[in-house]
Amino acid sequence: MQLEVNVDDVTGETLAHTIGALLDAGANDAWVTPIVMKKGRPAYTVSAMCDPALGAQVSDVLRRETGSLGVRGAMLDRWPSSRTEEEVEVAGYPLRVKVSAGRVKVEHDDAARIAKRTGLPLREVISMLIIIAACFVCGVLVRTGPGLRAKDAFERAVLEKIPGYALIRGLAGKIAGKEDEHTFTVVLAEIEDALVPAFLVEECDEDHCAIFVPSVPTPAAGAIYIIAKSRVHLVDVPFTRAVSVISKWGAGAGELLAGMKAVEAGPPKELKRAG
Repeated sequence: MQLEVNVDDVTGETLAHTIGALLDAGANDAWVTPIVMKKGRPAYTVSAMCDPALGAQVSDVLRRETGSLGVRGAMLDRWPSSRTEEEVEVAGYPLRVKVSAGRVKVEHDDAARIAKRTGLPLREVISMLIIIAACFVCGVLVRTGPGLRAKDAFERAVLEKIPGYALIRGLAGKIAGKEDEHTFTVVLAEIEDALVPAFLVEECDEDHCAIFVPSVPTPAAGAIYIIAKSRVHLVDVPFTRAVSVISKWGAGAGELLAGMKAVEAGPPKELKRAG
């Protein structure tokens, strides 16, 4: 049902407070419309839409907050679209997202809070968050049966034909913590007079293997080397820790060296790609 009052003697601050009070009382929506009353006086219509069961409660708030002598109401039909509310984390802050068919909407209060804490303009934050939310929704969709089949078909038909896609997919999957991704073992490779952090890609023959040497500070790019196995040393550190060392310009590289020494001190291990 829709409830309304006309007022010509309240301030803008009171109107703003009234809208908040109506929503807190259970109204589905509340708004203010400028009007002109008798004798040409400017005024406002304060409206609220609510379930009939809450009509008395919302009406009481509307009358009390505006000081109106009465409230009028009418029954209306509503056909709301189905939607869900999801929550994602952006830069360490929770963000609520409303998802409906063909639309993603970021919760304004959450976006304003992130803008305040990051110091970015609100419009830039909202634009960025809409993109992030859309990516999140796409991720949710591909977890469904039809969505997963469509994603797999697109990946086979298009993405896997792009040079380096499988390599980057495996790297990104491992960074994201997907243990089922077939990707790389952390190694240190002897290149010239240095030990270089790398990832084992595959064994080429009995004496050689292929390694991926990532660039700094972007581990998703780099170079492939076919190198003698005798120059490649296994490192006992998690994949994500190795990526962290690379992305931080080598800070923490001592852990890689310690991980290599730990492997060499233990039982002999064969070079083998992880996964």
